Amino acid sequence: MKYKPWIIAVNAHVQGALMCIVELIWKYTIVTKFRREIFECADGGTVLLEWLIHPDQSDAEKSTKDIMVLVPGIGGDSSLFYIKTMARAAIENGYEMVVVNY
Repeated sequence: MKYKPWIIAVNAHVQGALMCIVELIWKYTIVTKFRREIFECADGGTVLLEWLIHPDQSDAEKSTKDIMVLVPGIGGDSSLFYIKTMARAAIENGYEMVVVNY
C-alpha cells in the first residue's frame, strides 16, 4: 500500500505544522477534568495519578468500569492532545481512565 496524506498536507513538514495548529485549537476546545491523587510508593517515591472525571456519573457506576491506564512520554501530562483525545474515547466507550505521571 502507498501512503496518501491528507490532501492539504502535501508533505511531512506541512503535515507536522498542521498537527501543531490542530493541537492548539483542540487544547482549548476539548474539556476534560481530572482528579489528582498522590500515590506514595514503598521505596519513598511518589506517583501522581490523574483520574478522569466523567460528566453525569455516579459512584456506583465507577466501581464497575474497566480502567484505561495511560502513561505519557517524558515530560508529558494530562493536558496533551492525545491524552485528551483518549479521554474523550474513554468516556464514549464507558471506561475509567487514569494518567500516570512520575
